[in-house]
Amino acid sequence: MKDECTLRFETQGYGDGSFTWSNAAAGRYMITVDRAGQEIWRQIAEADGAGGLKFILPVGAIDPVTVRIDCASVARSAEQ
Repeated sequence: MKDECTLRFETQGYGDGSFTWSNAAAGRYMITVDRAGQEIWRQIAEADGAGGLKFILPVGAIDPVTVRIDCASVARSAEQ
């Protein structure tokens, strides 16, 4: 699921999850991870001026987890 200020996806795998996103609006994002509807990790990540958003999820995902990225304080263009 993705809207203007929220992205949610399910992921599964071994070890820490390393993610790099491009074209993100500069600003802060709240990253939340839950498994079976229970939150297991949360942290703020910040996108740089070039639109890069990088974060590492320090949770095992042998069983699937849901990752949610929400705007915490994102710069908006003057056109919006």
